[in-house]
Order: sequence, then structure tokens, then C-alpha cells
Amino acid sequence: MGYIKLDRAIRKWRWYTKKNMLNVWIELLLNAAFEDYYYDGQLIKRGQVLIGREKMANQLGIGVQELRTCLNRLVSTNEITIQSTNRGSIVTIINWDKYQSSPSNTNQQTNRETNQQVTSNQPATNQLLTTIKEVKEVKEVKETLGIEKNAGAYACFNHTEQNDLYGIPLLSLFEQEFGRPMSSRECNMISEWAETYDDALIRYALIEAIMYETRNIDYIDRILFNWKKRGFTAEQYEKGER
Repeated sequence: MGYIKLDRAIRKWRWYTKKNMLNVWIELLLNAAFEDYYYDGQLIKRGQVLIGREKMANQLGIGVQELRTCLNRLVSTNEITIQSTNRGSIVTIINWDKYQSSPSNTNQQTNRETNQQVTSNQPATNQLLTTIKEVKEVKEVKETLGIEKNAGAYACFNHTEQNDLYGIPLLSLFEQEFGRPMSSRECNMISEWAETYDDALIRYALIEAIMYETRNIDYIDRILFNWKKRGFTAEQYEKGER
């Protein structure tokens, strides 16, 4: 993959001021598998990395003993586990999915993932989504479904009325709809979105996630990423385009 996510909260990490510890940790994050694969018959799972201590030490410009010390410290603080094999050491990053979200590089992938979220007991929502994808004008949506544009989306909200969608701060909207306070990581992501995306587009991405019953910050991040990649705008969403 081309990048990893690095939470700003790392500055409060106990080892942040230890240069070698920080370098080892980032090296592990950079090399960890994003999906399961086999290496010479050995299964490497998502969030794991196969290392050779001498090779890794040389890459980081530190001694093998210093690398061993760093790894042992990460084990002691429950951030990694290490399994020795005849092909090297398999390092598992604990809570990998907490640090990194699943990759999504194409619109087709996102559509496939979101469509899988729609369950068989949601025929009305599924029909709405299918129709919205097919029509291009608000008038056609109303004529076909007999409802106002995006009414199905607003009906999915737990706490927020349609008229209040724009009347409350972005963070408050997310906390209301998630039914809990946002974590520091989630707050940071929402703050970064506010600097990158149109405010209305962020709120529409939340609508999309709620329509698919996926109140997940990484899922919304993928929606926004793909919309930006396509040049998709809030105005297009308001016209019923997808």
C-alpha cells in the first residue's frame, strides 16, 4: 500500500521521545501486511510482519541488541507479540485494526463493500438505494418513489431531525448519530475532514454510512476519499447522483 495512518496521539505515546523505539515502531507499521498472504508456505496475517533481526537492524542503522531491546519493550507494553519460526520472527501488531483501516482503492471496491452491508430484511432501503443510483434528477426520484429526495436517508437517523442536519456542529452530529462520545482518534479524523472536505459533503457521507447501517469512522473516511478521487460534490449528491 502507498501509505499508513499515523494518529497524532502518538505524540503522547510512552516511547515517542525514544528515537530508536519510534523508528522500530514505524518500521513495523510500514511493513505489516494489509491482508493475509503466504510467504514460502508461511501464513502472514493482516497486521503481521515477518522480520529478520539482523536485516531490520541494518535497515534502521542500529545494533541487533538495540533492536532486540526495542522489540522486548513493545512486547512488555502489549503492543506486539513475537513468534519465532524457521523463516524468521513473525511480529503481530496488537490492535492493528485500531491503527489502520482496510484499503479501498477504487469506487468499485467501495460500492462492493457498501452493498454487502445491506441485509435481506431491508427491502425498502435497498429499493431506495437502487433507484437513487438509476435516476439523475430529483423530480424523477419523487415520481418513482413518491418521497422527497433523500427521505430514506433521514429516516435512518437515530437522533437528528432532517431540519437539524445543518443546525448543529459537525462533531455533535456525529456523537448524536453514533450514540456515544467520539474517541480522540475519531475527533482528529473529523477535524482533518473539516480542513479537507466541504462541510456538507461530510454530512452526506454520514448519511450514506447510516443508510447502510455502518456507523464506522473508517467507513465514512473511505466514502469521502473515493468521492474526492471522483471529484464528486455536495451539489451532485443533492441532485440524487451517486
